[in-house]
Amino acid sequence: MSLSLYNYTYLLGIQFVRYAKKLLKRAGRLAVKPFLAIGAAFVIAFKAVDSFLLKTFHSVASEAKDFFGEIINTVGILRQIKKEDKANYKSSLKYYVRKALGKHRRVFVYTVNTVLPILAFILMMVTIRSVANKTYALEVRYNGETVGFVANEEVYLSAQNEAQERLDVDEFTQTQTLSQASYTVKPVALNSLNDASTICDRLLENSENNITNACGIYIDGEFLCAVKNETDAISVFDKLLEPYETNEKNTTVGFVEDVEYVQGLYPDNESIIWNADVLQNRLNTTKVEAEYYTVKAGDSTSGIADMFDLKTSELYEMNPGLGEDDDIYEGQKLLVSNQVNYLRVKVTKTEKRTVTVPYNTVEVQNSSLYTGTSRTITEGVDGEQVVTELITYVDGVRTSVKEISRVTTREKVDKKVEVGTKSRYGYSYGSTDIGSTTRYGRFIWPCVGASIISSPYGWRSRGFHTGVDLCRPGGTYGATIVAADSGTVTSSGWNGSYGNCVIIDHGGGVSTLYAHCSELKVSAGQYVSAGQVIAAAGSTGNSTGPHCHFEVRINGSSVNPMPYIS
Repeated sequence: MSLSLYNYTYLLGIQFVRYAKKLLKRAGRLAVKPFLAIGAAFVIAFKAVDSFLLKTFHSVASEAKDFFGEIINTVGILRQIKKEDKANYKSSLKYYVRKALGKHRRVFVYTVNTVLPILAFILMMVTIRSVANKTYALEVRYNGETVGFVANEEVYLSAQNEAQERLDVDEFTQTQTLSQASYTVKPVALNSLNDASTICDRLLENSENNITNACGIYIDGEFLCAVKNETDAISVFDKLLEPYETNEKNTTVGFVEDVEYVQGLYPDNESIIWNADVLQNRLNTTKVEAEYYTVKAGDSTSGIADMFDLKTSELYEMNPGLGEDDDIYEGQKLLVSNQVNYLRVKVTKTEKRTVTVPYNTVEVQNSSLYTGTSRTITEGVDGEQVVTELITYVDGVRTSVKEISRVTTREKVDKKVEVGTKSRYGYSYGSTDIGSTTRYGRFIWPCVGASIISSPYGWRSRGFHTGVDLCRPGGTYGATIVAADSGTVTSSGWNGSYGNCVIIDHGGGVSTLYAHCSELKVSAGQYVSAGQVIAAAGSTGNSTGPHCHFEVRINGSSVNPMPYIS
């Protein structure tokens, strides 16, 4: 059975191979057919073009070949005629030319029809290129001379105005006014156009004024003077910058005003042409003098700042050492407006400073802690940031600050504190009942339910009372006394006229005292939390009846306790 299965598989394989070969042959024929069709179409197209379009060319080419052969033979014959019979040479030459034109007319016609379009195309391209490199411009003529070519009338008018400004020395000097120029439209090459500055110089050259070549100095577009040596002019401005020059990185020094040097022709006049010393003296002058205010009786720094539209901080900055309002005095002179130099120096630099980012305190309520108590979980840490600022100084005075970047170098860590919310006696924290453990001031009310003050703090008939006596309506004996705040018990026992007494140290020089107790429930050295039971009210010691005598002591001296508990 296995042999039969093998035979069937073998036969099946042979049939598969046989049909696969037939299939591939047919697929190959089908794939080749499109390419054969494209090739045939190409051959047909080429033959059609060659037959219809190039037929004349082939015919003319064949005839031209014969023509050139005849030319060679004719040249030989003409040379022989020239040697033997010069008289008939010209007539023979004309004969052969007419014969060639008549016999090979098609060659000449075809050549003319082919060459002329090519020559026309070449001529057109040359013309286009020539026109493209030219433009129509105004030819400016002044005093009979061509001074240049400008793109439009606006360029000429700008040049004329600039030339006239150079001639206008001052209001006391008479200068010649430029006469009107004439101009006509002409085609010129693009590189022949002149700018206003060039036309200005040529107008001055052709004027009747006494002019010279110099370096003009313009400040914010306004003409100041001209210096014959440009190097001398630049050195004067560099000297103004020298005191502010620094080797610090990211620092630039320059002028607030725009200073421009323009080389050209200027009237040769002392009012226009300056030397370096005259220029330096002018630049060292001021545009606006400093302004001072004399303080009058009743003046304040804020009032003076408002008077001159200043911020108080700006007034302090302009007057170093100026203190608060009570430091100024009548007759004192305060600078309220800085001097403005003729040329101001601007220094721009980047500066870095470290700022502290204070941490926040986050309180988390904890029902396991009693009200009035707290516990620090995480200590707070201030963060740090490096601030990079772009600062601008004008003549040494800081005028602007722009923050560029702020990078945190240390993250802040918020302080986390657990705050107790658990009540010891069934009263809710924040209740208005005086018997609760609510904090009304710094301290918790020390005697639960004792809402009556039977004797206040201060002088009375028996002398000075150093605390307050607290009583409970309906009877005070046995009333619960609690610690007004957390602290350490420094004394718990008999204390003379105080009777049974508890003293608690709360730190920072603050302590509290609870006297005339009937029972003491804490010991010296014990740490107690705010609201913790420490005693019961009674009438021990020098007392006329049951009450809680409560004192607050600051650095050992008693103070009125009411601001601390009410």
